[in-house]
Amino acid sequence: MQRGNLRGTSLFEFDEWSAKLIADFKEHGQFAIANKLIDHLLNEDVRDALLAMNPQVLVAVPSSAKSFAKRGFVPAQVIANRLARNLKLVAASKALWLNRIASDQAGLDQEARAENLIGAMKASVALSGKRVLLVDDIVTTGSSLVEAARAASVVGAEVVGFATLAETILKIAPAEPKRV
Repeated sequence: MQRGNLRGTSLFEFDEWSAKLIADFKEHGQFAIANKLIDHLLNEDVRDALLAMNPQVLVAVPSSAKSFAKRGFVPAQVIANRLARNLKLVAASKALWLNRIASDQAGLDQEARAENLIGAMKASVALSGKRVLLVDDIVTTGSSLVEAARAASVVGAEVVGFATLAETILKIAPAEPKRV
């Protein structure tokens, strides 16, 4: 799948079933759900696709301070840690962070999501010279991942792609027929 200029993979489609599981994980701290999903769905093809990107380090997309205060953890970091374990790679901790408050992405359209996050993230110089695989829980428009890639690139990292638990299938409205 492609979001912006980034290629990546998701373990499943974001639908009613997965929304419930992800909510239980994120909002109720049920880490076992995310761990079991990753262990079960990270089949040989997905593993090979991720390793073919040749990452050196997995980097979680940060949560807002408000979300962290509410949950006490960063969902993407939990996912990155489990993926790293399964892929026998390293997951960096706190390698990306939000340097300003951005609006909640959930209520924004695609254009507003992109604008909302421009310049919102910073990256650790420890990523300099590293091949980075970004990790998040859900990808919709890809705005968070694109901003994370921008921040990592600024410090000299090479972003090789991304991995998420779930993907929201973008629904593009068909073009209006031209009137003659």
